[in-house]
Amino acid sequence: RPKVWAQLVSPLLDLSELLPAGGRAQAKPAAAQTPAEPSKDKRMFTADPLPLESLKAADADLGVKIDRLILPNKMPIEALVVRLVLAGGRLEIQPFSSRVGSGAIGGRLALDASSGKAAALAAKIDAKGVDLGQVMQQTGNPDLVTGAKTDLVIDVRGGGGSGREGRAGLNGDLLLVLGEGKINNKFVDFLGADLLKQVVEKANPFRKTDPQTDLKCGVIKFTVKDGMATTDRGIAFETSKMTVVSSGTANLKTETIDFSLRPNPRESAGIGAGELVKLMRVRGTLAEPKVGIDELQAAKAAVSIGAGLATGGISALAQGLAGGSTADLSPCATALGKAPAPARGGAAPATAAPAGKDAPRKEGGVEQIIKGLFGK
Repeated sequence: RPKVWAQLVSPLLDLSELLPAGGRAQAKPAAAQTPAEPSKDKRMFTADPLPLESLKAADADLGVKIDRLILPNKMPIEALVVRLVLAGGRLEIQPFSSRVGSGAIGGRLALDASSGKAAALAAKIDAKGVDLGQVMQQTGNPDLVTGAKTDLVIDVRGGGGSGREGRAGLNGDLLLVLGEGKINNKFVDFLGADLLKQVVEKANPFRKTDPQTDLKCGVIKFTVKDGMATTDRGIAFETSKMTVVSSGTANLKTETIDFSLRPNPRESAGIGAGELVKLMRVRGTLAEPKVGIDELQAAKAAVSIGAGLATGGISALAQGLAGGSTADLSPCATALGKAPAPARGGAAPATAAPAGKDAPRKEGGVEQIIKGLFGK
């Protein structure tokens, strides 16, 4: 078996100059010549065997040290140091390090395909202080994000002979933390995520009047065990006018998802009664997710609302519609495990206040809107 040893050392490597412009566009017509038949299997992860034997075709020991690497999308990566070792079908990317957006990114990866039939994966990526706004500016999108320093930790293990098997046996953790910044509403369109766009449209009643969102913080936290990714109040976003909390599961074996989301407007947001957001639920599959109302929790809220009207409990009514005192005032801290969750309603979704029991009366905000609506 041949072996390759090489080292690349450079003060500058500009891939945007080396790679032909429009390369992606040229590849599209060839793929469109023969229309592909619709697949009956609508899963995202294919069951096709991975080309593991190719990893045993040769051995290699490659070292890379580049002071400044410019990707095809113009994003610069500073101080990149990587060593790649391939031996007998076992691939290791030994501790690599780089700087992106004034932050640091490092990690390691090991893929053992020495058996030729299945591969065992262990990977860890750790990013700290990456300025998302700076990254957007460097890639030619200066108006989409300002600030939003980002930390990311991915630590996963798994194995299998196909992409589907590998994800079905995945174990590990994921944590994404966003800092304070301003997010242009067009950023969702830039990401091209249809599901995210649907959620934002339903959860954020201010999108039509505010061109950008003042983000206070954001957290996405998952634990994965045997292909089941779960989060309990681990998805949280705080803005100057809203908080959103989510809990749910993603079954990577079947690719089914079930997440509940609870948006809550802050009392100082001045939101109208007709714009009050509802309890939401995202269900379906990774390939075909559907966004709707959480019928069960909405029904519970309706019962509490009815009881509030019957007993004259205006506070219970306000809680039933907009979360009231049950809303978590610091959902990001709760998601990170740095603050105790509220006794009620911290999870997403949460039920309204018990029938016939009023929370402490507060003037202004949502309660004042409800009073005006019902003439009380």
